[in-house]
Amino acid sequence: MRLVFFIFIICCMNSCLLSGDEKIQNPLALSYFQKAQNEFSIGKSGFIKALIYIQKANQLEPNNPIILHESGLIKFDTKLDIKGAFSDLESSIKLSKNDNLRSTRYLNRGLCYFENGE
Repeated sequence: MRLVFFIFIICCMNSCLLSGDEKIQNPLALSYFQKAQNEFSIGKSGFIKALIYIQKANQLEPNNPIILHESGLIKFDTKLDIKGAFSDLESSIKLSKNDNLRSTRYLNRGLCYFENGE
């Protein structure tokens, strides 16, 4: 179940990054975002770095649904900030400009609720 969940999240993250409707405008924020994805993909040894990088990206470009979605997924999977994860996922849904991305984010939030036993 966790492997399927992780694979689904990776596919969704990449589709969010490549969407024409939503972009990370700040080049440094994009760099931190990509570093966060790379560290997160390593597994447990990269979780803390991934969280640090995504927080830096969020500071540079707050209210970006792509960054908030990624932040929520990282916080949830690391179990370091479950409440913050759901807050970030909710914000990413509210800020989504694209219906398909919003649907994907709703689905990911639902999967997080399911895995959290809610």
